[in-house]
Amino acid sequence: MAQVSLLSDSTSGMINLSKGQYLGNNRQSYDAGGIILTETEYHNKVFEGWHAHENIHISLIIKGGNREERQQRDTAALPGTLLFYHQGELHRNLHTSHPSKNINLEITGEFMRRYELGENDLEKITRHPDAGFSLLKMYHEAAQADHFSAAAIQMLLLELLSDTKKLPEKQAPQWLKTIVSFLQDNWQQYPGLEELAGLSGVNPITVSKHFSTYMGCTLGEYRRKLKIQHALRLIPASTLSLTEVAHCCGFADQSHFTRNFRELTHFLPKAYQKL
Repeated sequence: MAQVSLLSDSTSGMINLSKGQYLGNNRQSYDAGGIILTETEYHNKVFEGWHAHENIHISLIIKGGNREERQQRDTAALPGTLLFYHQGELHRNLHTSHPSKNINLEITGEFMRRYELGENDLEKITRHPDAGFSLLKMYHEAAQADHFSAAAIQMLLLELLSDTKKLPEKQAPQWLKTIVSFLQDNWQQYPGLEELAGLSGVNPITVSKHFSTYMGCTLGEYRRKLKIQHALRLIPASTLSLTEVAHCCGFADQSHFTRNFRELTHFLPKAYQKL
């Protein structure tokens, strides 16, 4: 698919991208009644200046990546990274690796009005450990493009929104942030409940009782999700076989890895490797 034409603000050099437009080449796109799934590839250098999008969207980096700059922060956008963009939010992408690929989930104003959603509702879903996996499931449905795809995509997004609303509104306590940070940095280790409690300075009963309340899943489920998240980064970024990836991610065998990967993403590892 040819690269889309871009509208530039001649006074500032900024580019405004309308519905379905991205700086790379759109390989395929599917509109599920106001939820637009677009697969975008970057094979050559593109515009690196400030730009914004007409609609809210969430991007999942599949391969490659870049350093993204916003007005308040910089982010290393690596494979597996999930990024949320407010409507009209200025950002620019620097040092893009080639090839790179993103899956973009765009939510139109029409869909938001239909379901009485606000930007904050959609931004909150990126807090949920299942957000990236849900996006992959939506993309898998879009690839089928049959009579059931649009409804399935809408249900996946609304289900994720519903699950996110079950998370506490108040900020997670410091002890939980300590545990989550430790698990993310040491995902290949297997600390017990007593060790995590000692690390965070709270009683093991507190961890057991409140972890799932704030995280939306049990401690064991969260560890398995971290291993699959690491696989999402490792599969497109290395020359390892899938058996070696399974071993590196701490799975006992290839079948165990494949089962967990497919359950969370709806993709077989080999199919994901070919994206």
